[in-house]
Parts: sequence; structure tokens; C-alpha cells
Amino acid sequence: MYALVEIKGKQYRVRPGAEIVVDRLAEPAAGSLDLDSVLLLSDGGRVLIGDPYVADARVRARVAGEERGRKIRVATYRRRKRTQRTIGHRQRFTRLVIEDVVVDAARG
Repeated sequence: MYALVEIKGKQYRVRPGAEIVVDRLAEPAAGSLDLDSVLLLSDGGRVLIGDPYVADARVRARVAGEERGRKIRVATYRRRKRTQRTIGHRQRFTRLVIEDVVVDAARG
């Protein structure tokens, strides 16, 4: 069983037990999270496609922690002015552990 989930405008393919790294979320570490924006749900032979989201479907996830990406250096230089500047940036990410993909039993 797997699902396509939309988190902060990006799409991720998830399955129970998988770990994904997403853009930073405001959830505390070791907290749980229900993702309602399921775009597609597949359990082997059956595929449910949302319009835009699958009704009564959600993904339960646990926040495993936060981490930072690799450092990106940006250099600017102005010719004939003899000025230059180097700055760095490290993006923050949240690591999620997918616990379960749930669809309402009445649906099907």
C-alpha cells in the first residue's frame, strides 16, 4: 500500500514504515501528524485518485526530528567596484516516519 501526499506544495510517495525528509514543519519533535491531502491511494489492485484529494483518506506520521541540509555558498562580485561578498545558507528540514495509511471503511 502506498499513497501520494502533498506537503507544503510538494508531492511525496509514502508507504507505512518509510522515512521522508520534507521542508520544515512547525510540529514539535516526537509529535504525531495527520496528513489529509492524499492525492492518490493504492493498495495493490485498487487505485483511488482524488479530485483533487481522496475523500476520507489520511496518512499518520510521526515527527522524528529536525535536521539541516548541506551548506550552500553564494558569492557576489561587482566588477570595477572591487567589492565582493560571500554568504551561506542551510535549509531546515523535518524528518517524518510514516506510521499508517488510513482510508475510511465506509468508502470502500
